[in-house]
Amino acid sequence: MTVVLLCLAASSGCARAEKENGEVGLMLTDEVRDAAGLTRSEVERMPLAQQFALLGERYDRSQDLLAEAQRRVSSAGWKYLTRGMAPENGLFSPSGALPGSGGEDSYYLGADRAIQLDGAVGDPADLDPVLAYFDERGWEYQVNDVAEFHHEVYADAGDGYLLEYRAQANGWYVMSVYAGPFWGSDSVLTAELSKRTLDEAFEDEFTVPGVRVPFPAWDEPVVNPPKKNLSDR
Repeated sequence: MTVVLLCLAASSGCARAEKENGEVGLMLTDEVRDAAGLTRSEVERMPLAQQFALLGERYDRSQDLLAEAQRRVSSAGWKYLTRGMAPENGLFSPSGALPGSGGEDSYYLGADRAIQLDGAVGDPADLDPVLAYFDERGWEYQVNDVAEFHHEVYADAGDGYLLEYRAQANGWYVMSVYAGPFWGSDSVLTAELSKRTLDEAFEDEFTVPGVRVPFPAWDEPVVNPPKKNLSDR
């Protein structure tokens, strides 16, 4: 039997792969930690109200990061693409899924805003204000030249949050933020969020940086029956 110990970059935990009779099995310990440094068992022991509060803190943190980066480009109105309040399935996190996670036990947050800049056609120099901001913060980043007039930069804020800025030929430039993945049920948390958030709160199509739908408190009254999927929120 050959045993290989793999330390996984997506977490501080390790997985042991055992190869026997030509087959490889992957056994995960319970020590796999999410982007916040928590294990699955630690989160499962939390009351749902505490998990909900953590979601709210992560939403606010991601929105603050997004707004600060947006202001380096423009303080005018940006168009909502993905609002970023509702958690998404952690299996599809841009940072990679948590080892051992399934379809109902992890989530990430993602938000996108777009702005159409006068005369912009996807010049790589249009990334410079955002690159300067990332340099000021001391964040590691990578620039990708997708096409002649399509350029992207990805930055790691170092605490489980990623930022992306895209300069595109059509003049619509997109700022995105991603947080996670975190242990917790995206469907359960989304249902609790839906019950506490009025549909009318999401009617604005454009907002200036920093304006976002407030995250509801756990003890706020139920204003919606649990009926809607908030994946676009």
